[in-house]
Amino acid sequence: MGQTGGTLCAQLREEVTVRAEIVVWPNVTLQVLPFSVGAYRGGPFPFKVYRFPEPSEMQVVLLENHVSHTYLEDPSDIGFYADVFNHLRATALGELESKTLIEGIIAEASAERDRG
Repeated sequence: MGQTGGTLCAQLREEVTVRAEIVVWPNVTLQVLPFSVGAYRGGPFPFKVYRFPEPSEMQVVLLENHVSHTYLEDPSDIGFYADVFNHLRATALGELESKTLIEGIIAEASAERDRG
């Protein structure tokens, strides 16, 4: 059991450390959606909304799963996923709160590692 816990702790520390490094990039906004939110609009299904600059100004939604992916270009689909994304951003912790939470997780995981 200790082996698994140690490995998970190391993986968690590595994952949040990478996120903490990315958050300082000028084109990145990182917000954490805490477990306390519970079920949320959009569910656990990954999606990406791509917006292309002029002259095309095209927008596309990419849906991904374990075996396939789908691109959606219909304006109503793009509108739906834009609404979901905006809801997630409004529900998630703010940037400063998210950064503080991530720093706390890194410190806790490091302390756990040091206790061995």
